[in-house]
Amino acid sequence: MSASIIEPPPRPWSGSRIGLTIVLFASAAVAVAPAQGQIFQAESFTQQFGLVGPQAGGTGLVMYGMKAGDWLRYANVDLNGATGLDVAYSSMNPGAIIEVRLDSPTGPRIGSFTTAQTGTWQSFAIQSLSVQPIASARDVYLVGGGANPKGLWLASFDYLALPGAMPTPTPESAVITMTPVTTLAPSTAAPLPPASTAPVSATPAPTPALDSSAAEIVSRGSQGELITTGAGRGTRRHELSAQFFANYNLKYWEDRRFGFTLSDYSTASSPRGRIEVVLDMHGRHYQNEPANPFSPQNAPNLRAFKKYGDETQYYLNLVMQPHDSSSSATATRWFAAITAWNGGGGFRPLQVGDVVELEFSIKWQSLVDAGDNSNYYSNTFRYRVGRGGFEPFNRDDALGFLGPAEPGWLGGMTTIPHLRAGDRDLSFMQLALNAQDAHVGDFLRGRRLFHTDFMTGDHGGDRKGNSEPASRQPGFPEKGGLIGPNDKHLQMRCADCHLANGSGVLPDSGIAGTLVFRLPDGHPFGSHLQPQEAVARVSGRVAVVRAGATLSKPEFAFDSSLVASDTFSARMAPRLVGMGLLDAIALRDIEANADENDLDADGISGRVSKVQVSGTVMTGRFGWKAEQPTLRHQVAGALLHDMGVRSSLFPSGDNSSAVGAEITDTELDEIATYVRLLAVPAQRHPDPASLPGLAIFRQIGCARCHVESFTTTSLESHAELRRQVIHPYSDLLLHDLGPDLADHRGDREWRTAPLWGLGLADWVAHGSDDGRYQLLHDGRARTLDEAVRWHGGEAQGSANAYANLMTASQRQALLDFLESL
Repeated sequence: MSASIIEPPPRPWSGSRIGLTIVLFASAAVAVAPAQGQIFQAESFTQQFGLVGPQAGGTGLVMYGMKAGDWLRYANVDLNGATGLDVAYSSMNPGAIIEVRLDSPTGPRIGSFTTAQTGTWQSFAIQSLSVQPIASARDVYLVGGGANPKGLWLASFDYLALPGAMPTPTPESAVITMTPVTTLAPSTAAPLPPASTAPVSATPAPTPALDSSAAEIVSRGSQGELITTGAGRGTRRHELSAQFFANYNLKYWEDRRFGFTLSDYSTASSPRGRIEVVLDMHGRHYQNEPANPFSPQNAPNLRAFKKYGDETQYYLNLVMQPHDSSSSATATRWFAAITAWNGGGGFRPLQVGDVVELEFSIKWQSLVDAGDNSNYYSNTFRYRVGRGGFEPFNRDDALGFLGPAEPGWLGGMTTIPHLRAGDRDLSFMQLALNAQDAHVGDFLRGRRLFHTDFMTGDHGGDRKGNSEPASRQPGFPEKGGLIGPNDKHLQMRCADCHLANGSGVLPDSGIAGTLVFRLPDGHPFGSHLQPQEAVARVSGRVAVVRAGATLSKPEFAFDSSLVASDTFSARMAPRLVGMGLLDAIALRDIEANADENDLDADGISGRVSKVQVSGTVMTGRFGWKAEQPTLRHQVAGALLHDMGVRSSLFPSGDNSSAVGAEITDTELDEIATYVRLLAVPAQRHPDPASLPGLAIFRQIGCARCHVESFTTTSLESHAELRRQVIHPYSDLLLHDLGPDLADHRGDREWRTAPLWGLGLADWVAHGSDDGRYQLLHDGRARTLDEAVRWHGGEAQGSANAYANLMTASQRQALLDFLESL
């Protein structure tokens, strides 16, 4: 992607870009106005194909994100006597062709225009077209057509108008503020009874069940209300408060979790300006004052409208009511409603575009029974009224801003907000922000397995331990002994290689315990070197002059002559965040970037990895060589080769003579769900699209392999991962990176490493932002600068441009951009 291409901020929701027609509003439009003077707001379409979705702007909405082949349909438009059509649009990519057609996206064309650059995606111009009068009502299509380049954002739209009797409206400015208004004492108002078209009663209307993994996260209810489902785990403290928010507490897998439904009536016919929340607890709420069923301590609390700067306080605190006829002592479903904005600037009706921060306060009976802390909290869920879904921004206390803007939501709606600086080393260990109730239990049980020592059954210490009385988690004795006395293994638990879910650590000298050493077929030790056969050590570093600088790489030594310098391939354990999203990229989108024979002569010839699994050829996308086709295969392969734990996918291996699965399919799926739903951290800059290093990244060709964006498939089984606009900075293809980056066997091809989370890698590895990186396949690059300079082969041009054509300030701008990811 060249530096001249500018993309508007993506907003995935129920109408995100997918490869089929989406009907968001089922009722067809009926022509009731005369031909002249009709105005069609862009978001009032009948059908759409491909457009990303509505975006708040001014007092209304716009439709944005049109690409080549996308269209909007307006049904049954009365064109009798119409001679003109006005289109209010914005674009940062001049020269795109927008067409107006009748009856279908390929029907008769009655007008077209070429876009101009309007200044920003929030600045709209009016394009007037002449059309021939048509004496009938017809379907009108607005189409991204002509010879538009595939994949580029072409335009956003505010409205279509047939000028005449009604005045042409002024285009809206789609600027959205994310800073809540301030000052006013918190409300003491009691929660109001739920609204309904029936007479008001104390019992809210039924809400959709939360047990369907196939359900969409955002949907429309029977009254037109926008319904969003969410879920989470209990946290010891509040987001951004002093401690114990991001870590995992005692027995976290024992249903210390919840689901909830948020119903937004801001755009419904009735009741308007209202949000209803139903909380589903797993387990009973602790009754602190049995004699007083109305005590706030006897029910979960819903807090809203966060006070920034006082991280434990909210302007509104609602005591939730039992959702049905259950008493407060037995209820597991609870209800509350928010009927007005109270962000510190006084009460007023809720408006489309308002941001409402929500947090639950829950006191599970099981916490008290276990001697655990008696009160838990939750993530802060930021909901923008009228949109659906939750937004990953907050105040970054280390960098000093509220954000980031949407281009910084690297994992789409799975992205988590910034953690406070003291918890930043836990950035790769968090649950996806849009997690669903059907999957949180599997995620937590999978995490327990991920941290279990398969020889002893111990849970093993977490990065920061637990905030509760026990010094460590209880073990999982049933899983002890999966690594038998004769099983060869690199480590005994997953977490020992993936430290805090980051990469392994390469010592300056000594045992290389978090690197995998692959061996050639037919080697006496099998396909993977295990320390029971030969211990691998870092013996020192050797200097290499590369791209204008003296770099160095590790030298390895083995206590066996059977491991020669030309027989092994050293590979560092990779970061785990975002792997579920990579698994959800459609195969066709990976193949679209491949150019194995460099037919376009740009020097880049990415190749799709093809691997055989049980006799079937599949596309590889995981591992340094893209040798595993799916996340489930990646997990099962690591269990076998690194720990000797067999599964139904890999029931035998060369590290044990035994055959047959030792871990059940359910347990394998739980570990896979844990990895699948690990959140991607937000980019650490308030406006990532404005970073000068991003333009440099594009200009010198980095983005040709480190592809910025994909949209995940709508067919993904986990709703959290569907139709997400993501920014992994990888094409998942194999590229020749030259002789200096070849492994010891001479193999020069490597899968493009995703860059999301890159700037936090040293925080996760060392607990501080001191620039100590261990990058590339064997951890050789100790800084971002070294990692760029090591690139060769297909990336030689980019490395040369970085080393020889840039000023020091330009190089620093590029490194600052990489550091922000």
